[in-house]
Amino acid sequence: MFGVALLGLLVGIGLTLLARYLHDRGWETADRIASVVGLFLNIVSVLVAVASLVVVAVGNRRKESTSSDDLDLASPDTARVARHSAAKEPTAAWRTHAIVDHDQLFGVEPALARMNDWLRSDSGAWTISIFGAGGTGKTTLAYELVRRHATDAGFNRIAWVSAKFRHITPVGEVTENIRGRYDWRDLLLEISRQLGTRVNPARAEEEFPNFIRGLPADVRCLIVVDNLETVNDADQVVTYLEQRSIVNPHKIVITTRQSVHGRSLQLREESWQGLAPEAAGEFAQYIATRGGATELTEQQVDKVVSASEGNPLLIRLIVERAVFEAASPEEVIPGLADRTHATGAALEEYLFAESLAVLWQKVGREAASRFMVAFCAKAPGGVFDAEELFRRSRAKDRVQYQEIRKAAARLALIQTLDGNTRYTMHSLLRGFVCAHTGHPPSGR
Repeated sequence: MFGVALLGLLVGIGLTLLARYLHDRGWETADRIASVVGLFLNIVSVLVAVASLVVVAVGNRRKESTSSDDLDLASPDTARVARHSAAKEPTAAWRTHAIVDHDQLFGVEPALARMNDWLRSDSGAWTISIFGAGGTGKTTLAYELVRRHATDAGFNRIAWVSAKFRHITPVGEVTENIRGRYDWRDLLLEISRQLGTRVNPARAEEEFPNFIRGLPADVRCLIVVDNLETVNDADQVVTYLEQRSIVNPHKIVITTRQSVHGRSLQLREESWQGLAPEAAGEFAQYIATRGGATELTEQQVDKVVSASEGNPLLIRLIVERAVFEAASPEEVIPGLADRTHATGAALEEYLFAESLAVLWQKVGREAASRFMVAFCAKAPGGVFDAEELFRRSRAKDRVQYQEIRKAAARLALIQTLDGNTRYTMHSLLRGFVCAHTGHPPSGR
């Protein structure tokens, strides 16, 4: 067909030239006839060429389809193995998106075992939340859960997106991404890309569920959203993921400083508050000696564990800053709670500022401040029972008190003990709160 089109085009050009020649000779009638015929042949040639391209494209598509069908018919086992092996081999690219820095873990095995059971369950636990205060190691837990168990649990496509826009260095300096806080739709576009599709940015929330529902039956996706609390409209994300038929058989893992417990019957939440004293001590000693530095004394380990209250970020910061400054941990620790010290100011901003702002937004700044200041009435690590905390909080009534207490607990600003009958606050946060309000740091 291309040959016919080319021949017609050449004849048309020839007739056009002939018409010009006849016109020059004064043969106007013959000129008109040649011009019309030449134009007609040129149009027909173009149409034939276009038709040829369409025929070739359709033919190629049929060939591909036929080849695929022939493969299925001639060697069904080979085709099935090829497809299944592609589905069962998840790419390791997700690791490049996970912001972690650890080479040895301490005290996390029980939590990982629980979450592994949830990950393997095929009858529920479609969303797994790892909830806890900043710096407690939630991202590390999520990373190890996926690294160790995702493949064995049957997941063959993995997407990892991190909404973290603020980071703190081992010596206590806070850095921020240029773009700042993420929007959920931005993360959804990245999830789509990692899972092997592209969606229209303007219609991402509508198109992504269609893509997930259209995946082959042997494909199971695991989606990890790290630092969910820093996403705009974070409260709606879990609802969106569960109500748009995205889960089952696919699953979602999130890490967050804001509890999502109770938002869904399909959700399981691991409340992670950091390391137990023994594991915290082992971690401190490991950080101190891994670079060949001097081993900490038993008393120094105890001081690090006490000051950090098992928070891995604080343990690492104390020990690494001591090594960096050729100082003892005892010299470094006072600077943690000192807001006039660079390290203290950075920690306040990184660990607590965002959650405090959310608490103010939820219950009002004045009521929230009165509640938080109540913990200044006791020494660091002090514990209140429910009745005493109510009196100290100066809430206008029990309804307001319970609302503030619930919000503070769900933001990991306070810790609950003994079946939610007693309450305490991390001594570092307590120090910042008391300094802001002029209360004596000793609690006297």
